[in-house]
Amino acid sequence: MKFRHLVVSTGLAALAVAGICGFSRPASAFAIYTVGGDAACGYANIQDALDAAAANPGEDYVWIAGNQTYTGQQLLVHDQDVDIEGGFVDCSDFDIDTQQTTVSGTGNGGWAVFSIDGTSHVFMSNLFITGANRSDGAEGGGIWFGGNGALTLQLTTIGANRAGYGGGISVTPSGGPVALNLLHDTLILNNTAHVSGGGIRIEGDTRLFAVSPNTTFTFNTAETGYGGALEVLGPARADLGGAGYLGFALIDGNDADAGGGIAAIGGSDGAAAYVRAVRDRRYGRSPVVPTAAQRRALRRQLGSGLGLRGALRAWWALPPHLPVWPFKDRRRPPYTQR
Repeated sequence: MKFRHLVVSTGLAALAVAGICGFSRPASAFAIYTVGGDAACGYANIQDALDAAAANPGEDYVWIAGNQTYTGQQLLVHDQDVDIEGGFVDCSDFDIDTQQTTVSGTGNGGWAVFSIDGTSHVFMSNLFITGANRSDGAEGGGIWFGGNGALTLQLTTIGANRAGYGGGISVTPSGGPVALNLLHDTLILNNTAHVSGGGIRIEGDTRLFAVSPNTTFTFNTAETGYGGALEVLGPARADLGGAGYLGFALIDGNDADAGGGIAAIGGSDGAAAYVRAVRDRRYGRSPVVPTAAQRRALRRQLGSGLGLRGALRAWWALPPHLPVWPFKDRRRPPYTQR
């Protein structure tokens, strides 16, 4: 339960919450760090507020006012439990409704707008995350999650971002599972992946939940690969059940070379291994060459359950011969580097 609207914060407010409204629960302390352009704000930029919150044990809040612009953002959340919320008029405002604060990566040097790693549980609300323009081999435009824990979005738009994989969001777990929760009024809109996962790309021990109302993946594109709206690389799992938003279905108007809406590639055989090997070989330093067996496994997965037409389409997309794999050094810096 969140008590974010109980107080007005002017910079840093420490709150002790215990026994409120008759609840019997252990006391918990949290702090609120405000960001904005007026005298009541504790911080002028978001990263400073995130760093201050990281230094305070437990779950904390970063409230972002809309009275200044936030461009060129390259924000890091590391080993942190934090609620990042926009929509505030200024730093004296403590009750948000449906407004969104824009956090843009335009001009940030090709990084994700938000990079999350370590053991982190992050809640984002009332944000418009946009403007990432990453390289064709990079993962996660709007948000890259490379640790373990959870990411929850509410009243948030991930829009007009670009990356090689996961134009809007990419989740590559490390050290444990990740839960990605899309709550009400969350839009994955007009993102682009050069390869796969235009809107969202998940892999490994990740579970996506998109079952809330007023949620949609719309107008996302995977230019040369799979999953215009969503790419799921097994054993990752996606629970989809939302009814859409303002006349758009949950998955609507997306485009890809294969799987315009959703591409689900199983990981128990070689299919997911082939996709990962292509990525690592083409854009990384991996000496591992994708095998013919992995390629056949992916072809079977693409044509599974679609009859002769599906088998022919899969054969056309992935003919039996393997491409030539020249070794090229296209290594990119670690995602946690700032």
